[in-house]
Amino acid sequence: MATALPATAQKGVSCGSASGGKLLRGVRLPPQGLGYLVPSHWRKRSTNFGSSALVKLLKDTGEAISREHPGAVLVIGDMSDEDGGQLRHHKSHQSGRDVDIGYLRMVSTGVLAPPVNKFISFDGQGRSNEESTYFDLRRNWDVIELLLTNKEIGIEYIFVSQQIRTWLLQYSSVTKKKPTVQAYANKVLRVTPGHNNHFHLRIKCSASDIENGNCGYKKSCER
Repeated sequence: MATALPATAQKGVSCGSASGGKLLRGVRLPPQGLGYLVPSHWRKRSTNFGSSALVKLLKDTGEAISREHPGAVLVIGDMSDEDGGQLRHHKSHQSGRDVDIGYLRMVSTGVLAPPVNKFISFDGQGRSNEESTYFDLRRNWDVIELLLTNKEIGIEYIFVSQQIRTWLLQYSSVTKKKPTVQAYANKVLRVTPGHNNHFHLRIKCSASDIENGNCGYKKSCER
């Protein structure tokens, strides 16, 4: 049975399932912060709300990737509406645990390309389909690794294209990343259509989400 949210509960509780839930007292991700940017297209949609855990993870990851790679900026797309529920163009993104993030790009010399106000696709060789930039394999892996090694917030899935999944896993093997991190990546990196220009991150339910929002797969949300 779904549990009701106590009046004193914290903000940003993920309630029910990712594809049939709600977001209780959603937390807004500021449009811009250290290492991340919500472009104007998504700002106007007001879909930059999430659970407390998701917003914290995005801020922490943005700060961390900017320290590792000065100038790196994560382009943040759709998260959830303030109250969650059905979101246009998405089956999920309903309970504040999902977010779309653009891939980092580089120029031919290996220097980071500046962020743009949209997601950029790549061909089978890693070249951008729209400009003279390339898929930045090393830095994109570093983003994935930061997400996977966060000690507070668990990752449920990272949806990508088949080609990008192959690149990331091969890179982690060739560069001899920690076996536990490689195994985690192999488990959560899932192939779904439409993820050649961004990856779709879904975090696990937090303890607060489970206690206050009956968060979980196929769980229902009653307010």
